[in-house]
Amino acid sequence: DIKYITLPKVQILPPSPKELCSQNKTDKWSTLVCVATGFYPDHVSVSWKVNGEERQDRVSTDTSAQQNKTTLMYHISSRMKIDDMDWIDPKNNFTCTVHFFNGKAYVNVTNTINGQKGENAPLRLKLLGFGYILFLSKSLLYALIVAGVVCKYKVIPDNYNTQITHQICINSI
Repeated sequence: DIKYITLPKVQILPPSPKELCSQNKTDKWSTLVCVATGFYPDHVSVSWKVNGEERQDRVSTDTSAQQNKTTLMYHISSRMKIDDMDWIDPKNNFTCTVHFFNGKAYVNVTNTINGQKGENAPLRLKLLGFGYILFLSKSLLYALIVAGVVCKYKVIPDNYNTQITHQICINSI
């Protein structure tokens, strides 16, 4: 019945912090979820765009809309995997379009979300620089300790000035 036709409400959910920051994460991908709710009838399809370009790879959409038995309205979801580095760039935008057939023509209902920066960036990416600096610092400390031990137990040939060599070793520790 045409009087019950209702357009979908479209919302995009960002990657969850748990997914972004998981220490056990083996890939560099996170998931955006597009949810279309409250529509009738169920004649819909879903598509994604990244920065205005159609995106079909790494996209998974429910095979059909599901009906709420109480309200009789439908809902459908679609997921798109994105590179973590694309998500932390606020210049990137991700658009979900639900193509809804109202009985006469298709109506496109869209929602767009931008990448997030700063506090919303994955913690593991923020800590990468700190980890690298810590690694370099530990390596330098180890090198100094090894140099000190080598200098302390170094056998000095008779033709070298023992006093000067000893002073150099003390200064390097």
